[in-house]
Amino acid sequence: MSRPARIALVVGVLVVLQIAAIWLYRRRGQRPQPTGASIQRIDREAPLAELAVERAPGQLQNVSTRDGRPRLLHFWATWCPPCRAELPQLIDYSRHLASERGVELLAISVDRSWTEIDGFFAGRVPPEIVRAQSPTLHRTYGVDGLPDTYLVSGDGRLRARIPGARDWGRSDTRRALQGALDEVK
Repeated sequence: MSRPARIALVVGVLVVLQIAAIWLYRRRGQRPQPTGASIQRIDREAPLAELAVERAPGQLQNVSTRDGRPRLLHFWATWCPPCRAELPQLIDYSRHLASERGVELLAISVDRSWTEIDGFFAGRVPPEIVRAQSPTLHRTYGVDGLPDTYLVSGDGRLRARIPGARDWGRSDTRRALQGALDEVK
């Protein structure tokens, strides 16, 4: 085989491998979401007593994790396909949890600017959405992939970790979270 033919073959193989890698990456966001069985029970102090967040451009707020109200801290980003897929269901379910159990959702974006969030929601950002003031807030909680959700009891203890995307409409996911909430004071 001539040198140009070998080069063409190698380039062809590399192109096929790159296409396969892109296909697998995109397919990863379309995988069936984990069920409630993968909720990890934990019991340790939340790393921060207050969360510094932005509710809108320039609208800064400190949210206490020890004010008696249980919270779901959901770390996500607009550039994360699984985050984008699950977020509407989570927001909808969290409104039920707020009215039935007094649970507040803070969907904490790790995006660099509010402009990205505002664009994602076409200017109609739900009140549950906030942006971390610190670019490392998610790392403080131990987030190693997005999305990642933590249940924090009203006394500031991390009670459950829900790694990865969920189908928040599934009854087993909801039951597992309800079970974790039943243990929260």
